Amino acid sequence: MDICLDLNGLQISWDTEAVGQTIIRAAQGQMDEADLAHWLRQLS
Repeated sequence: MDICLDLNGLQISWDTEAVGQTIIRAAQGQMDEADLAHWLRQLS
C-alpha cells in the first residue's frame, strides 16, 4: 500500500495496529472499497 500511495504523492503516518485492524476488516469483507478509500482520505 505504501508504494501505491507514494506513487500518487501521498505520505501518511499511521498507527500500525490500526492499519492491521483495518486490513483485516477489509479482508473479511466488513469494509468495501468505498469504506477503505474513506479511511485513507481521513489519514491524508
